[in-house]
Order: sequence, then C-alpha cells, then structure tokens
Amino acid sequence: MAKISSKTKAASSDASTESAPPKNAAPQKSTSSKKAASTEAPSKKSASSAASKTSKMPPPPTDPAQISAAATLQQSFQALLAAEGLSDHLPSLHEQALQQAYQRVLPRLNALSVKEILNPALPVADAVVLGFQLYLQIQKDLPRLKKLVSIGELSAECLEQLETLVLALLYAELLWQNARALKLPKSEKADVSSAKFARQELLSAADYVWRHDERTKKYLKQIREGSSLQDLADDLSALVILFRQSWDLIAGQSQITLEDLESASQHAERVLHTVLLKEQQETHQQRNRAYTLFHLAYQSLFAAGRFLHHFEKQSALLYPALRPLAPRTKGAPASSVPIPPAQS
Repeated sequence: MAKISSKTKAASSDASTESAPPKNAAPQKSTSSKKAASTEAPSKKSASSAASKTSKMPPPPTDPAQISAAATLQQSFQALLAAEGLSDHLPSLHEQALQQAYQRVLPRLNALSVKEILNPALPVADAVVLGFQLYLQIQKDLPRLKKLVSIGELSAECLEQLETLVLALLYAELLWQNARALKLPKSEKADVSSAKFARQELLSAADYVWRHDERTKKYLKQIREGSSLQDLADDLSALVILFRQSWDLIAGQSQITLEDLESASQHAERVLHTVLLKEQQETHQQRNRAYTLFHLAYQSLFAAGRFLHHFEKQSALLYPALRPLAPRTKGAPASSVPIPPAQS
C-alpha cells in the first residue's frame, strides 16, 4: 500500500556552503532529468514534482515523525477491520491492486463536475469498512441482485464495480493523507511576475558570464524549456546555485549581486510553496471525487439489498446505512481514523 510522501523544498541559501567548482565549470546533463545538473550543480527537478502525481505512488517517508504516525495509523486501521470481522475476507489490498483500481476509475473521477462532488458525510475509514462489508454481502445475494439488473432495477455497473470503487477510495484517501502529512511552512504569497523577472535576469547574466562555455550554454538552454510554476521554482533554484558555486570566480562579471541571489532564492521558495499547496488541494478534491462515485454505488446497492430483505429483521445489519460506525470502546468517539499507509 502507499507510503507517506516526502517533498523537498527548493534549493535555497544553504547551497552557498557547497564547494566552488573550477572556473567556468558547467553542469553536466543527467539521464534522470531533462534539466539535471552534474555534481557541480544540483539536480534541477525537485522531488515534489514526481511525488505529487496522483497516479503514481509517493516515495517512502524520511521524516521520523511521519514514519511513526504511519505506523500508528496502520495499527488503528487493522484493529478497526478486525473489530468488524473483515480481516480474513478482504479483497487484495496490496499496493499494486489499489493503484490499478484507482487508475481504472480515474477517467470517471475527472469527468465529475465540481457541482457533482460530495464531501464525505462520515470518516472515510468507516466508509471503506462499510464498503467491504457490502462487498461481502452482495456476493451472497449475487443471483438475486442480478435478477434486479435484468429487469432494470439496478445498474450492472454498480454491482460489478463496487470492489474497484472501494479500493480506489482507499487509494485516494492514502494519497490525501500523505499530502496532508506534509506540513508546509508559512510563506508569503508568491509574486509570479517578479519571480519570472528574476529568472530572466539570472539567465541573461549567465548567458554573458558563461558565453564561452558550451556545456553551460546547453544547460541554460534546457532551463529555458520549462514553463510551469514547478519549472519556475526549479529554474530559480538551479540558477542561484550555479552562481553561488562559482561566485568567487565570477563576482563582478555581471550586474548580479549576492542580494539578487538571495531574493531569487526566496522567490523560488514561495513559488514552490504555492505549487505544493495547489497539489494538496487537488489531492483532497480527488479524494472527494472517489468518495462521490463510491457513495452513489453504495446507495444503489443499499436500496437494492434492503428491497431483497425488506421482510427480514436483520436487513439493517446485512445492508447498513452509510453512516459513522459505532464507538469501539465505552466513551470512545466513532471511528475517525484516517486510512493509513501500508508498511512495505
């Protein structure tokens, strides 16, 4: 299952402590990134750009506090499943199954309009547990439910995709919890126009300072290819480090000052903060989209199941309403444990 995401800040003033390379030393192109530098200049691409994609698994946690929190959540969720008697009867919950289920429903998630998206009316952990319970129950009632499908009283899609929707919701919740675990420091609002101007000033100065160095000229050409906010933050960070590492050799060769480099570094941090904050918001919305699809399927199957068992006293137990689970111990609140990342 998923692991807590680890996002890195853009390179900033601490880069000035790195050793300076020989005069006119230029970064080498790396195979890991179209704009990566050699050991003389750090990698252009921040880890945040790769880890933020909702369709990919985030990298493992590096923060001890996050690792401890993940272990605690894992134990809590396992206890919740055991309390419901589901531990030995669940569909596959390994990392690949979750990711594949999420990928299968991703087009449907993205097709939902903003007006259609629902906010979870109960803890998502409880929704997942209820979804697993419903999945097991419909296996027992499958022949009768298929009859309802044949007469048009139940959608075949709901019946066939419940397991996928539950797994996709679980994965979306993992991604959201991973994103939320990243505690972003407070930052001033990014001035994108000023950041772009600072980037252009550094590029122009670098063009002049390294005008006779073909390797650096190629590197600067690669930097110019970026157009996103993530690229803007990465470009500023790489340019600041490029200047600082050679500062003793190039000081005075352009109009750039150390104050300009510090200002550019601050712009990079603010832009990166904006990017990460936007990614958190998008991940949260995707979680709500996954819940919306699950909710619609659950409600349809709930109504069908209650119809099949409407003369039976245990119908409410066989097909429970989508609401928070009862407290596990006296005085304890209803389950609100977020879905935890798995420990590989």
